[in-house]
Amino acid sequence: MKKIFKKVFKIENIPYLILALMMFWIFTKVTITSGDDEWFSAILDKSFNGSLLAYLKERYTGWTGRIVIESIMVPMFAYNIWIWRILNTIMTIILALGIYKLIPDKYIKQLSSSKKLLIKSIICISIFSLPDDVFSSAISWITGSYNYLWTMACGILSILPFKYALFNEKFDKRWYVLLVFTVILGCNMEQVSLVVLCFALITNMYVFIRDKKINVGLVIFNIFILINTAILFLAPGNYERANKEIVSWFGQWDMISLPVKLMMGTNLFLQHIFDKNIILIALLVILLNIAIWKKYKSIAIRLLAFIPMGAVIIKFIEIQLNSHNINTDFFMFKLLNIQNLNILNYNEIKIFLPTSILLCVILIIPVIFILVFDKVEMKYFSIILYLAAICSALSISISPTIYASGERVFFVTDILLIISSVLLLNEVLRKWKMNIYVILTFVFISYNSFILYLKNILE
Repeated sequence: MKKIFKKVFKIENIPYLILALMMFWIFTKVTITSGDDEWFSAILDKSFNGSLLAYLKERYTGWTGRIVIESIMVPMFAYNIWIWRILNTIMTIILALGIYKLIPDKYIKQLSSSKKLLIKSIICISIFSLPDDVFSSAISWITGSYNYLWTMACGILSILPFKYALFNEKFDKRWYVLLVFTVILGCNMEQVSLVVLCFALITNMYVFIRDKKINVGLVIFNIFILINTAILFLAPGNYERANKEIVSWFGQWDMISLPVKLMMGTNLFLQHIFDKNIILIALLVILLNIAIWKKYKSIAIRLLAFIPMGAVIIKFIEIQLNSHNINTDFFMFKLLNIQNLNILNYNEIKIFLPTSILLCVILIIPVIFILVFDKVEMKYFSIILYLAAICSALSISISPTIYASGERVFFVTDILLIISSVLLLNEVLRKWKMNIYVILTFVFISYNSFILYLKNILE
């Protein structure tokens, strides 16, 4: 017991303890709100005579495939809210731990205790750097937390066996017992399910081509992930819900072509990244530039890395000027000013220019990953997770439910961006000493997170 106590409370784990205390303090302020919380808390007794099975059958055929989530969430509303507060705090810590475990073990072992402490601190602070709308709807809202925080935390744990195989790390197969449950819950949410399934499939193929042999355990686990994904997506209720959401939120949906839907989704994604989530994308491009400037003397490569940085700087200045009601009617701001497109203004070609520029900026980043990382496995790992961040956001553009769900649909994207930044941070700290730029970045996101924390506890 004494050894366990020392392990939990050692200096390296202080960031997790602080995160737990801060999150728990926020969750103590959360209560059941009007709308979905009230609906879910009363629905069993109101319409199903307390029968959970009857409720789940109705939901699966008439609204959603997320029956695993709702089989946990709906009964939980009948219990004391303090149970949710404790469990939600635990899930937040599991999310942070899962992100850290995605770093290859052999690289972690090369770091000093102080550098491990910094990485864990960045992870915990970055969770507080999520945009307020995302944080409040995906983490600190009761209904939202079950559907987003819990599934994403479980989804990250579910891909760990594939990460271990990718980097030839030891993996105790007894953990599969636990991972069966993380897959069942994690793959019960569409975006998380697609990320886990695609990562598993592609990584399995990569490992097979590299090692020239089949990893039977991974293949069976992959099939299990596929089955859970199929159960989710083949639910009759998904189609019923989509039809109802079209009527409620976007009556012209069926008249819009797929390319137009993708363009609208792309614009919403870019607005989120460069307007609402500027802190996390700034963290990513700062680390990219630090790594490139440390590794390469070539002016061309350094300029390539600076393109995303330049776009972020311009957008950050624009946000700050707008917050102080200062005029931003200048060419460089207009060039990157994304409009909230709809089907009524698609005849104006010029409105596509900011979208095109920022999309190119986003797609330059995986090219820089190739330059930063030395090992093929790290190039693959970083790129596929980064592209998953983009695809998880764009995939929802073909569904009208994005207009009903709001900013929380970008939670998976934001967490994957944090993971990409953590992989870069590990690369920087592993190869070079901590410098003033890393420290300033740490201070910058710490300040932003502290402001968000104060806002959440004071509301």
